[in-house]
Amino acid sequence: FLLPEPGWVLGAKSDAAARRCREADLAVILDTAEVPRIGRVKALIRDLAKVVIDHHPPGKRPIEGLVLSEPAACATGELVYELIDRAGGPWNAVIARALYIAILTDTGGFRFTNTTPECLRIAARLAELGASPEALHRAAYGRFHRRRFELLREALATLTVHRNGRVAWMTVPADAYGRLGATIEDLEGFVDVPRAIEGVEVAALFRTTSDGRIKVSLRSLPPVDVNRIAVELGGGGHLRAAAAVVKGPLEAAIAKVVARVEEGLLD
Repeated sequence: FLLPEPGWVLGAKSDAAARRCREADLAVILDTAEVPRIGRVKALIRDLAKVVIDHHPPGKRPIEGLVLSEPAACATGELVYELIDRAGGPWNAVIARALYIAILTDTGGFRFTNTTPECLRIAARLAELGASPEALHRAAYGRFHRRRFELLREALATLTVHRNGRVAWMTVPADAYGRLGATIEDLEGFVDVPRAIEGVEVAALFRTTSDGRIKVSLRSLPPVDVNRIAVELGGGGHLRAAAAVVKGPLEAAIAKVVARVEEGLLD
């Protein structure tokens, strides 16, 4: 809903993407600085000069190039805002909306601990430049498909609270996910359900991927560092929000992750 032309997005496997990359002089990578996270794009931009703009903690396999990294930023959108602002623009409503959405979603609707005074000042400036807080909040959080709630109903049946109420998790039933024709977008906010339980310090959401592995999303309250846990599991993210993909089956993955989370609570 942010792009004036949907055709600006090209599939990594498409001939058009390959042609555009051959014609390009520079690749700009946003919101990740690690090779494993760019997937098929790696081969497309292998021979291009690269600029990386990211706010995640550094990982083990960085993308080579000119890197602008600031883990203290609330979102990569904050860094892009600063670049444009220091250059004196140009600004328009399309840019303002895109950067506002980047900050809105990475702060959980201005709820998470990364919602800093500077973040709110930038959001206010973007509103002045044409970003509508009401319209963009509804676009991001108020237009879910009915199947999302049907899937959530089935996921809630798996809700488990553990370790004296400090750890909680849900799983996404694979049969329901397929039966309902669900998408990754339908899972938006699911992990926040167990985190919202009083007393819970670490929450997790488990989902079986198409190749049989298990995607785990982690959220925490201070002082637990779920990024460190995710990195040990082969993933990464932020201090309070991270993710990893681990080997199945589901029950074994849950046991492994919960055991590591319990260790994190004791650290």
